[in-house]
Amino acid sequence: MADDAVWQSFDDLVVTPITQHAALSFDLNYKIPCTVQYARVDMELRWPTRVMNPINRDIFQKFCDLTANRRCYQTSSVVPVQRNEVFNSDCVVALDAEFVSLAEDDSIDLASAVAASTAKPSVLSVGRVTAVRGNGHLTDTLLMDEYVVARDKVANHLTEFSGIRPGDLSANLSLKRLDTLKSVYVRLRYLVDSGVHFIGHGIHTDFRILNIRVPADQIIDTVQLYRLPDQRLISLKFLSWYFLGNHIQHLHGHDSAEDALTALRLYNLYEKYRSMAYADLNNSCGSGCTFVDLLAQMYELGRSLQWKVPPPQNP
Repeated sequence: MADDAVWQSFDDLVVTPITQHAALSFDLNYKIPCTVQYARVDMELRWPTRVMNPINRDIFQKFCDLTANRRCYQTSSVVPVQRNEVFNSDCVVALDAEFVSLAEDDSIDLASAVAASTAKPSVLSVGRVTAVRGNGHLTDTLLMDEYVVARDKVANHLTEFSGIRPGDLSANLSLKRLDTLKSVYVRLRYLVDSGVHFIGHGIHTDFRILNIRVPADQIIDTVQLYRLPDQRLISLKFLSWYFLGNHIQHLHGHDSAEDALTALRLYNLYEKYRSMAYADLNNSCGSGCTFVDLLAQMYELGRSLQWKVPPPQNP
């Protein structure tokens, strides 16, 4: 067996790479093999084994809206998938996810854990996923905007950062568009497998916590587009104020729909101006200004403001 063989550990929804030694050694105190599968190294050459994806676009019509009856008087802002709508590598979708912190296992002896400096870190779970169409005749419309029903006890809704409030993820109390984790995952999986390009601010982190693997060439992260080498990462709030003239996360905190749309607009601006002169974009930059020059000006202003966005001026 090749020493560089790639092994993966599947533990519920968590998939992690492991060493060959860890994969082939078994400590019967905690790991018991149940299935061993062998395959010919030339099987693909002898018999094509390409797997046909069982997920199709119909999945967008079969989602679980757990609070539909309770929200009968509300109008959904999500635009249903159209009959002639196609998802492929030409499609762009802006995505933002919000997370909550789950309760720690009550069976853990916290006193002993703290004494041993091995306190269990909080576990993040997805609470809301929003996807905005980035091109086509439905540009800027919501493709998905789902709150995810909590399967475990939520220790902290992290409202300041997520915009999610107590009760939003409860199947008994929520007035939000509530869906199951599986339903949300399957739709995201379909978009990934269809070759859709995803735009987001810190979107690598979102997919990592969501535990969904997305090919690198399908991810466009605005936190990297608007960053100078070896410099700090800039918040979406600051970029929105500086480049778009918009105050986001101002009155009601974070909103994943607002954040996804803002990331999309920042990407469109980046595409429009990255290889052009910038006098029209920022008069103070001067003729022949480059995108790097604009970023340098932003960093200079950001430092002087300690990266705090000035409050909006009253009209």
